[in-house]
Amino acid sequence: MLLDATKDGPLGVACFSVSMLMHEKGKQYTLGEPSGVLEGAGFEGVQAQPSFGWYSLVSATRPAEG
Repeated sequence: MLLDATKDGPLGVACFSVSMLMHEKGKQYTLGEPSGVLEGAGFEGVQAQPSFGWYSLVSATRPAEG
């Protein structure tokens, strides 16, 4: 579940992020946060496709080395 860039919505995702922070020491991310990690590892073309409810599939490609 991805947060908006402003990290304040959608409401259900923001509430889940607070719950994760309180109970699991985790959080939900904006698309920009995993994008930075993936691009730092050599991936490109990061995109998110909505799947079901608030869930999304984040994908990227890594160019062949050669």
